[in-house]
Amino acid sequence: MSESQPCGSCTVCCHDLAVEELSKPSRTPCRHLCSTGCGIYRDETKPKICADYECVWKQFDFSREFRPDKCGILFEFQSDWGGEDFIHIRAREVRKNAMKKPKGISALQAMIKTQLVIVKCRYEQPETSSGFIFPREMTEDQAQIVQRIVSKMSDKGLIKKLHQIDL
Repeated sequence: MSESQPCGSCTVCCHDLAVEELSKPSRTPCRHLCSTGCGIYRDETKPKICADYECVWKQFDFSREFRPDKCGILFEFQSDWGGEDFIHIRAREVRKNAMKKPKGISALQAMIKTQLVIVKCRYEQPETSSGFIFPREMTEDQAQIVQRIVSKMSDKGLIKKLHQIDL
């Protein structure tokens, strides 16, 4: 992990994420956005989620072309299947069909090298997982982890349609 990369002109999280403290639903621009980014970024009264949030691109030394506003995908660490001691990367499309375009495919390929499982969320249904991406070659232990996660998420209704994708 690098020292946190600067966001630059990227404000994807300010548009895409829900912020309860501001009554801001997901996929809605934050009322604090201004020409230089977040108008309250340095303010101590900003919501905790905003103060603490860093996307995967910001946390790691990935190419600028994989920044969410450039590739159309917001990558986040998640562990949303309750009780499973395993973190995965959630890939949220912030531009329709970004995962099918060359920049999006390249970003997914770069991310899969850092994590065992990526859970995809399509633009049309950002809160619903639509599939999994995992390495073509895995150890037996890794394959068992993937199978357990897929089963658990499916059983809990966290995915609507199950299909596996590899890059």
